Amino acid sequence: MLRWIYLAALLLLPGSLALPLAAQSPSQIEADFSGTVITAANAAELTLLARYGRGSATALAWSPEGRRLAVAGSAGVWLYRVTDLDAPAAPLVAHTLPAVSVAFNSDGSRLVSGGADASLRVWDAADGTLLQTLEVPYSARFASVAYSPDDRLIAAADVNTLLLWDADSGTLRAELVVDTTAPIVALSFAPAGDRLAALLTNGLIGLVDVTGAAVTGLIPAEPAAGVGLAWPADETLVRATADRGWQTVQPDGTTLAGGGDDGSAVTALSVDAAGGRVAVGDSSGHVRLYPLAGGDALATLTLAGPVLALAYSPDASVLAALTQSGTLSLLDTDAQEVTATLAGVHQNAAAGVALLRPDGAQLYIGYGDGRAALLEVAGGDLLQTLTETG
Repeated sequence: MLRWIYLAALLLLPGSLALPLAAQSPSQIEADFSGTVITAANAAELTLLARYGRGSATALAWSPEGRRLAVAGSAGVWLYRVTDLDAPAAPLVAHTLPAVSVAFNSDGSRLVSGGADASLRVWDAADGTLLQTLEVPYSARFASVAYSPDDRLIAAADVNTLLLWDADSGTLRAELVVDTTAPIVALSFAPAGDRLAALLTNGLIGLVDVTGAAVTGLIPAEPAAGVGLAWPADETLVRATADRGWQTVQPDGTTLAGGGDDGSAVTALSVDAAGGRVAVGDSSGHVRLYPLAGGDALATLTLAGPVLALAYSPDASVLAALTQSGTLSLLDTDAQEVTATLAGVHQNAAAGVALLRPDGAQLYIGYGDGRAALLEVAGGDLLQTLTETG
């Protein structure tokens, strides 16, 4: 089934089709729909009718009580009940461009999402009500967002700039350039909330004094692409880079331990601070669990496709893994096995043409690889997949 589609209708549509859509080739359908191909010239006349599926997904976060998962992606933010992944997910879709990052506050009552539309959206996590929209006066794509441990601040990263807002009033309190050499890919507050770390794409970690709103230094690193960051203890940070695995480091730059350099590029990181474990995902679809103190992997699990994101549940009994193949998996970290899987979280194929039947009952989607899909508009069901043969 095609997982994510915007259904669009032109205000003026031509006459009805001479043949049923299911009996036609993609070329015939396109000819019969002449005048209704979506182009730059008529795009302003489109009206959004419905949205099916969940789009491409890029980030996830657990609620503090461990019962919900928030997934950010091209169709906005989706909230899943962990006890029933197949139940309908609650969509939060106020972003006008894809959601890129997501984070809960400390009690799970609020959720912040960062989008490519230069805004942060704050939601009531219980009912999905949009509470606040925090905007910046320039085009931004918030690669990472975070609540401070006391929920007083919201932090967001755009390219190499760190922004801090007052969480209650929505007032922008600080705008800091962490480093001019590389963008920020991840943020993490210290447990006490007085400091904030920003991982850069070159592996360096910028340290910020939150109270004084000032960048205080950089933790060095061997050149490697930054992937993930966590701050599990006051004087211990965990950094993951694509080519060098993961390392625990101190704010003064001292490296304490590390691992995960197993050949495939590291793509995701999550840390169980209480249990002393590190989870690392890679481009080959492996998820490896390591002792935080360093050493060989405790377990290795293989998933379907490169791992995009990992997140331990609050009690660390479950590890959520999002893969590029469009699968959200829940891993039992004690039994070291996959316990639940939701396939089709996202679909990467891009539509080349979208044509709506004049009576509004069916939609034709064509792709650049010669495939086409025919959908029933009312129910969003896939009726037929067509392949162009010549």
